[in-house]
Amino acid sequence: MYIDSVQEYSNAQSLSGTSDVVSTNVYDHKTAAKLHAGTAGGKVKIQVTVEGPAANADNTLRARYVGADNAALTTNPIILADTGVVALAETTTPANGTQKVFELYPGEQETAKQFYGVIYTQGGTSPTFTVSAAPVAAGQTNLVR
Repeated sequence: MYIDSVQEYSNAQSLSGTSDVVSTNVYDHKTAAKLHAGTAGGKVKIQVTVEGPAANADNTLRARYVGADNAALTTNPIILADTGVVALAETTTPANGTQKVFELYPGEQETAKQFYGVIYTQGGTSPTFTVSAAPVAAGQTNLVR
């Protein structure tokens, strides 16, 4: 799959701690715009790789795709899609490199924003995740003959 690096939000970004972490890259549209004004058509794929202590039984991750008025995604942010808090531990200790994939479908954006990115929040005991996030095209849904 080809990924446009201009809109690649994270590429094997290491997370640590339990505070909000903004994706390594934030897309700057140069002017405020409603990139996701219609129904959800495109998607943002979030791939999480479990590393080391992430195997603790109570570790969680939440990923929010947001639009905001600044690159830090802290000024007037709006959540366009949200995984919710997801338990990433398993009943048995996962091997390093175990991967989980989430798909976020942003849509129905009502407020124009200039900056777009992903905010990750880990929870639990000593969480350490590695994440990658990039937009991917949704499959074609109409039949053209």
